[in-house]
Amino acid sequence: MEAAEFVLGYQAEYAEEPPAVSPTFEQVTGRKGRTLAQWAAGHATELALAA
Repeated sequence: MEAAEFVLGYQAEYAEEPPAVSPTFEQVTGRKGRTLAQWAAGHATELALAA
């Protein structure tokens, strides 16, 4: 039960204040990082087709 509470608490904190995207991502890939929400918005059509 303690582990579940810890995980849920961590996820709640993460949802309220997600960590910043590391600048290393852009250095490695050559493009800016995106949040999960930005990625999902950009793939909404594919996600809708998969549902």
